[in-house]
Amino acid sequence: QRYPESPNLTSGLAHILEQNGRIDEVITLFRRSIDQKDSVWRLQLGNLADLLVRQKQPDRAIAIYREYAQRHPDDLDLWRQMGQFLISQSKIAEAESIYRRVIQIHPKNIQLSEIYD
Repeated sequence: QRYPESPNLTSGLAHILEQNGRIDEVITLFRRSIDQKDSVWRLQLGNLADLLVRQKQPDRAIAIYREYAQRHPDDLDLWRQMGQFLISQSKIAEAESIYRRVIQIHPKNIQLSEIYD
C-alpha cells in the first residue's frame, strides 16, 4: 500500500480512515509519517497521540512518546511535547519527572524552565 508523503495528505487520509473505523491503518500511516522525520513529524506524533486518546488508549500513546523520546534523547521539543501530553492525561508526576530531567540536562533552556516554574 502506498502512503502519501505530504503531511497535509497524510492528515486528510488519516481523518477519512478514522471515520471508516480503519484505526490500525491510521496508526501505520502516522508512524510512517513520523519515521520520515520531515518538518512536521512531531505534529504527526501529536496527531497519533490524540487518535489513541480518542480510541481510549492513552497508555499506548504514552508508550509511543517514550519510544520516540528514547530514539531522540536530545530533542527538547519532543520531550516538552511529551510532558505536555502527560499533563493533559493528568500524569502530573510523570510530567514533572520529564521536565526536571530535561532541565537538568539542558539548564539553559528557558522555555522549559518557564513551563516548569
